[in-house]
Amino acid sequence: MPDNKILYFILKLLGLIEEVPDAEEKEEPIIYTSNREKYPDIIQEPKDVIINGRNYTVYKFSFQGLSDLYNYLKSDPDINISSFGSDLASIQGDKRFAGIPYKQAVEQLVNYNDPEYKEFLTISKNTKVKNLKLGAMFEPTNSVAGGIVRPQALAVGDPHIYRTTKIYKVEKSVNIYTISNYLGDTSKSQVFNKAVILTNIIHALEQEGIKVNVNVFSASEHEGEIIEVELNIKNNGKSTNYQALYRSLCNVEFLRRIIFRIRETSDVKTFWGRGYGHTCEEEMMREYYHLGDDNYYFGTPDEMGIKGNDIGNDFERTVKKLKLEKVIDTKSAKERIRKSIGE
Repeated sequence: MPDNKILYFILKLLGLIEEVPDAEEKEEPIIYTSNREKYPDIIQEPKDVIINGRNYTVYKFSFQGLSDLYNYLKSDPDINISSFGSDLASIQGDKRFAGIPYKQAVEQLVNYNDPEYKEFLTISKNTKVKNLKLGAMFEPTNSVAGGIVRPQALAVGDPHIYRTTKIYKVEKSVNIYTISNYLGDTSKSQVFNKAVILTNIIHALEQEGIKVNVNVFSASEHEGEIIEVELNIKNNGKSTNYQALYRSLCNVEFLRRIIFRIRETSDVKTFWGRGYGHTCEEEMMREYYHLGDDNYYFGTPDEMGIKGNDIGNDFERTVKKLKLEKVIDTKSAKERIRKSIGE
């Protein structure tokens, strides 16, 4: 009698046996594990909010600098495959659209030898500020010199015979929120001009004694969910992190590799693949951040009127958009910026 293998082969040829694949050959489903417990200082609890009368769930990431962001990505956080699929935009994005490959983009976050970054630094502080007493409080006082003579004091021999006004500088701080998102057809010069203009505005406010807090953020919405990524650029009273500002605003890879990868590690529930949501508009973010008089929203180049052709004119339109004409000597500043950039 033929052995079992030969018998099995004959029966299979006669079509009397159907081959059943081994159970161990089946692919196991990929299970996503939330990254929130591993990174509690970076990933916040999902928050339900109402913006412009609509309900949203916000998934927020908060980074205190580029090193914080770099370390998070280098730790290989889990990918939410169920919401972003396997063809990840952070990896698969075409170089013409998304820039250098993902791994290079991550290393670029801590690369301080970029010649374009050095060029950016040379023109980052060129604003001349008007000599105004912003945030000042005036208080009448008596003095030994200057002002209007007080006859009563003079008659009694009081040395403080003059009536004058003392100026007290009121401690003031402002917040600037600037979005890193921009439309696909935004030019490189628009993006670069925006970053240069922002640094000059920060410098102008500080020259007036105003403390400035700056955060770069990315916010996209899809089917009632918002993914917000926030990167701190400057805290009140501390120096501006120009490296972080440049990387987050001037490098296409930051948005289309780095931000996309962070989104891929979020806890969103709906399917975000392909489009990765659409940018939250200015009106929406103003309400979300509760922007008042001490807050400035620095939007996309298009929202700020930054065309990318003439940085002087771009600067002037931005100052008007932010209503800072009383702080900044626009005419003088725009000419200095043009000269420094070689226009």
